[in-house]
Amino acid sequence: MAQLDNKIQVAIYSPNGLVYDHKSLGCNMQTDDGGLSILPNHVPIMLSLAIGAVIVTRTDGAKDYIAVDGGVASFEENKLTIMATFAIRARDIDTVQVEIDKQNAQAAMYDAEQKDDSSAYRRAKVQLNRAINQIDVSRHRRPKN
Repeated sequence: MAQLDNKIQVAIYSPNGLVYDHKSLGCNMQTDDGGLSILPNHVPIMLSLAIGAVIVTRTDGAKDYIAVDGGVASFEENKLTIMATFAIRARDIDTVQVEIDKQNAQAAMYDAEQKDDSSAYRRAKVQLNRAINQIDVSRHRRPKN
C-alpha cells in the first residue's frame, strides 16, 4: 500500500518540453467532461483535457495558472502529469499578441459564416476559444519577485 502524502507533484509538458513542475496541494483542470480537482491520494486516473486553465495550488497557498489547449492528464502515486497540445504559464503570455489572435479569429469566424463554410467556422471558433483562455489566464499573473 502506498504511503499517504499531503502533496502532489504537478508536471505539465507541451511539444516544446517542460512548462511547469512544482509540488502542490491540489490542481483544478477542465476535462472534456467538465471540471475536475485532483488532491493528494486521489485514485489513479487518466483523462482527456479541454481548452482551459490548469490551476495549481502551491504548497505556500499561492495559485499558479497555466493555459492549456487540450491534451491528456494522468495521475497516480501523487504524481500528476499533463501532456498538453499547447501550454503556457500566465506570466509568459503575450497579452498584446493574444488580443490580435482573438481579433483574427473573430474575423475568420465572420468570413466563414459569410461563405457558409462550417469547417472554417469551427476552426476559427477553436482559435477564438484558445485566445480567450489565454486572456483569462493572463489575468492571474503573479508579480515576479
